[in-house]
Amino acid sequence: MKYSISVLALVVSLFVAGVPTLTASTVLYDNGPYNGTTDAYTINNGWLVSNGFTTSGGTATGANFVVWAFSGDTLTSVDWAFGSTPGGTEYASGTASATLISDFGGNGIGYDLQSYGISFLDVPLLAGTTYWLSLSNAAVPNGDYIYWDENDGPATGWQNNDSGYLSGSEAFQITGGSSPIPEPASFGLMGLGLVGMAGLIRRRISA
Repeated sequence: MKYSISVLALVVSLFVAGVPTLTASTVLYDNGPYNGTTDAYTINNGWLVSNGFTTSGGTATGANFVVWAFSGDTLTSVDWAFGSTPGGTEYASGTASATLISDFGGNGIGYDLQSYGISFLDVPLLAGTTYWLSLSNAAVPNGDYIYWDENDGPATGWQNNDSGYLSGSEAFQITGGSSPIPEPASFGLMGLGLVGMAGLIRRRISA
């Protein structure tokens, strides 16, 4: 009996260790859909754009945003920062590789609309606190300008140099961290396995 229970414990521990997980991601803040035709603001060649926003709290691990690019251009990386003021870096900053999410094609006024995602180290966000996400030094292989789409969402927009506070704000999302969630199907298989093992132990005890 002791041997059978030990085997059961070993099987269960190995099974649980190998249970696949699903990834849960959260949009901590969404400034609304892109506009694509009204205006956009430069985020390279010395220009920086910030957007002030508030959330219900969480841990930021990435951002998605929409840009205007000259036909054929692509964004490869961008500097990002979180601060308590426009252009500030009090909380965290760095350079992130940019991953193309969607290419929406031409906007009819000479630019391609593209959606990109970036990932960065965990940035804790307190509920009700205003944070400023800044993007700058956006890298385009041929050095062309690239522009962050203005969509007039609820955030407050700001650009350095001579622009200051903007009449609108930009198209972006702040995404949250991931946490492992046991897959329901795996739990079901584990349950069936435990029932089978329990039956085997009972038969050995009765024998």
